[in-house]
Amino acid sequence: MDKKLLTDMQKVSSRCNSLLSMVLFVYFIFYFVEKAATVSVFWLLVSGMLFVADLIMGTTKLYEKRTFWIAVRIAELIVYSFAFITHDTPALLAITSLMLLCLMLQLIFSFDYSDIFVRVITELLTVLPAAAILLINVLVSSMDMKEVFEKTGILMSIVIMGVYLSKIVVKELDKLEQKLFEQRRLADNTKEINEELKLHQEKVKKVNKELGVQKIKLEAAYNRINSANTEMILQNDILKAITSVLDIKQLLQIMTESLKNELMLSCCAIVLNKNTVENDEPICVMKSVFSEKAEATMLQRICDGALEEYMHYRNGYVDNHVRAEQYDFLVDKNTGSLLVIPLHKDNHAIGALLSLYPKFDYFTDNRVFFDTIMVQFMIALDNALLYAKMQNMAVRDGLTGIYNRRHLNVMMDQFCADAVKNEQPLSVALFDIDHFKHVNDTYGHLFGDLVITSIAGLARDMAKKYQGMAARYGGEEFVLAFPEKTVDECLAIVEEMRENVHNMKLEYEGMYVGVNVSVGVTGYPTCCKHPAVLLQHADWAMYYSKEHGRDRVTVDSEEIRSQLNLAEEN
Repeated sequence: MDKKLLTDMQKVSSRCNSLLSMVLFVYFIFYFVEKAATVSVFWLLVSGMLFVADLIMGTTKLYEKRTFWIAVRIAELIVYSFAFITHDTPALLAITSLMLLCLMLQLIFSFDYSDIFVRVITELLTVLPAAAILLINVLVSSMDMKEVFEKTGILMSIVIMGVYLSKIVVKELDKLEQKLFEQRRLADNTKEINEELKLHQEKVKKVNKELGVQKIKLEAAYNRINSANTEMILQNDILKAITSVLDIKQLLQIMTESLKNELMLSCCAIVLNKNTVENDEPICVMKSVFSEKAEATMLQRICDGALEEYMHYRNGYVDNHVRAEQYDFLVDKNTGSLLVIPLHKDNHAIGALLSLYPKFDYFTDNRVFFDTIMVQFMIALDNALLYAKMQNMAVRDGLTGIYNRRHLNVMMDQFCADAVKNEQPLSVALFDIDHFKHVNDTYGHLFGDLVITSIAGLARDMAKKYQGMAARYGGEEFVLAFPEKTVDECLAIVEEMRENVHNMKLEYEGMYVGVNVSVGVTGYPTCCKHPAVLLQHADWAMYYSKEHGRDRVTVDSEEIRSQLNLAEEN
């Protein structure tokens, strides 16, 4: 029998016994009140104890203790059998008969009730105490035979009733157990199905997860392919643009603008160190989304050498989690990723490319693109540098590095045209090294070359300082041209230069040798009405300086020309 079902039956029977015990207890109360006999006190106590026992067992779940439950029922069986035999009142007979029938059924279902033999034995044993007590009373006392037959008939009726009721109950219990079995089977099947569904769900979940991973991988692969295609197109576009450009600054502008626009960079800048292309200052080009003021500030910091420490990273410097306070050249605090790629030529860093992006982790997968495009850029830059070198060789003097006479003539034509067109002054100074032949003959041509290059360097510095142009006019002759400067302004400049030459001392075999220059200054429109004759007038003024003591500056004038017996040609 199902354990839970048995426990439920024991629970119900305990409550039923409690009710019958209460009825019996009430009966003996009235019986005691009526007769007040000693025997009534005994039965009052016994019935009360049975009532309390059943009550406790029903409320404290002691009915679940099978051994204890059977022991109590057997005790009740003996007590009720004794009460059944020894009392002859109709009410007590009815109560005790009902109790005996109830106990019979409870004990039947405490054992293997499915076995009819066990049921019969249990039924007979249930009435055995009552039969034994009845037999003892017959033998010991002169019990009325009529009463004996009555109680024997009642006992037989109890047995018959028990057999009949037990058969009905067993049949219903069998149906109930069959139904419970089917329900359990259904529950087990449902559980198995649920487990299978759960396993299936786990498999589906796992498959979905794998599909999700595959989807992410496919999307990543698609993005990589798309990015590679974009980079390839961009690479080809940049390559087409830069391979046809020989001007260095234009090349840098195309490169920075293309990278900035196509890659959505917040900033792209390229810097070339000074002396890369005979330039005295670094060449810096920047394209950004910053304001003009912020861009100018950052560009100046880069020109001042802010990227020099990163040029030592041969494979480039990357920071994909930028903290702006670490970089003193950054003006945009929202920069997330930073890339610096050094530009190397002949194993020497000649500059760097700077790229900035507003978000983190940008310069990761695209490093190959940057490396590839920089290789192509360096080829174009090498071509531009070579072209610039050739251009410099064409316009600059090979010994001194300042402009040669041919380029001076070209530039003077431009200066003269601008001066006439814009009605602006133009001043020219022509100077010559005093007694240079004597220096060459005394100290040799190598020292003579040192004198020429040293004075040319001073002339270049003056031209740079005052926005002019320095050129070598002949062997030891030099020209300084100053657009938009008057004769008086030019005079002050060349006086400063003459004094610097006078104070310059060059070492030769442990001794210091000094040199001087004679200078002639002229200007348009103060001294010359036609700027085309400026160099001729400057030459006349310089000649006057040589004829009148050397190491001096002479300003062109009509008086000087008359002293030199030169015709007026201006």
